[in-house]
Amino acid sequence: MKKNVFSRTLAVLASTAVLGAASMISASAAGEAISLSDVVGQPGETVTMPIVVSANNDCNSFDLLVAWDDATLTGSAATFSGCNGDTVLGDQMVSVVGYTSSTMADGAVASINFTIPEDAEDGQVYDVTISSLNSFSTSTDGDVAVDSVSVSGGTITVEIPEETTEAPTEEATTEAPTAAPTEEATTAAATTAAPKKTTGSPKTGVTGVAVAVAGLVTAGATAVVLKKRH
Repeated sequence: MKKNVFSRTLAVLASTAVLGAASMISASAAGEAISLSDVVGQPGETVTMPIVVSANNDCNSFDLLVAWDDATLTGSAATFSGCNGDTVLGDQMVSVVGYTSSTMADGAVASINFTIPEDAEDGQVYDVTISSLNSFSTSTDGDVAVDSVSVSGGTITVEIPEETTEAPTEEATTEAPTAAPTEEATTAAATTAAPKKTTGSPKTGVTGVAVAVAGLVTAGATAVVLKKRH
């Protein structure tokens, strides 16, 4: 009798263990995850780091703490885009609580701004972590064991663009060829020259010749008349 009771007890314990393992497997198979995205920026620039949720579009709420070690990195309180939320900025940390009355779509649901130090060097990397995940729930399963949710932080990488200097371009100067004077220009110069004045004896016209002939005829007639009188 005692042996049968003991056997039944072992069977119950074994069944419980199997069910527990199955529930853990189903929870991990759901693939809930929350993460910070990697971003790139220049010294003195303010960059935005998204908080990304993945839960088959079924996340209902989350509560986490974001932290960073470098005191020269300046963070801000979170802003929410895919859900409602509350946030409190602390010393090198910010608490972020997101929630909705229905479900959140997978993707960026909130973000935090960070200002990179002015003296940051090229290639420098700032680590930002989710230091703790306090709760995570879905509309299907309710509260999910936080240990089963994949959590990952992000990085801020400094990239200083190379300065490109263009070599000065020398402008080629070409002298216009000197053209030989053309024949037309020479002719025009000759044509526009003022005519020279010439002085000399005045020419005798036709009228003067006629007067002279008339005078000779008159003189001859007078001589003939005088000769007859004598």
